[in-house]
Amino acid sequence: MTARLVVFVTVATAGVLLQAQTNSYVSPLGHRYTYDTSSETDNQFDGTDRKASKTSFVSGAMQKFKNLEEFVVTLPSDSLMLHHNPPISKSATSERVAEEKHNVMVNAFVYAIQQEADNDYHIILGSDPKRSKKIFFNIEVSGLPDQQSPYYKKLSSIRAYCDKYLGNFIQSGKYHKFQQPILVSVGGSIFYDIDHKPGVVGPAGMRPNTAWEIHPVTFLKFEPKMKPAGQ
Repeated sequence: MTARLVVFVTVATAGVLLQAQTNSYVSPLGHRYTYDTSSETDNQFDGTDRKASKTSFVSGAMQKFKNLEEFVVTLPSDSLMLHHNPPISKSATSERVAEEKHNVMVNAFVYAIQQEADNDYHIILGSDPKRSKKIFFNIEVSGLPDQQSPYYKKLSSIRAYCDKYLGNFIQSGKYHKFQQPILVSVGGSIFYDIDHKPGVVGPAGMRPNTAWEIHPVTFLKFEPKMKPAGQ
């Protein structure tokens, strides 16, 4: 059974404060978390487009960036990827192209989350809320491959971690927008989403102007001092 987060009230810090219940604890930043084990999500990847790439990741070190602004300027242009030579295939066996064989880690804030029809979690990251001009970027906690996959253990740990802290916010086909964005460190392999044009994914006012993603996420840490998943 997947542990789910029960949220009652937010506070004016980079995180959330939760009402005390049984099976709760206080994070290093003073935010109390509690768990509800009465519900669970469908975790298996249920899509076909580029399934092989979406449920796998490349090996190697992660290039670290201090924020989204520093990261996104390093990505190849959308025009290059949309007119890639050879074209990027949507087939289930479509492997990563050279530009996607790169791992990154970046600090950002979680602004919104939604479960997609293929069971991926779309997480919209954004700039520091204090910035007057913000940018947004999509990352995906992937639906899981078969348990025999060499990528299953890592992706399963990320999925469970996300469910543990954000589970009660996750809805199928509807974005939950956080009034107080949550500080996060996230890492994984970059991926170009040829299924969606730039500026389409995400809720109004939070749509990234690129179709680049981190997909799948292989490292995740909410709040600066909390224990991460994916190490």
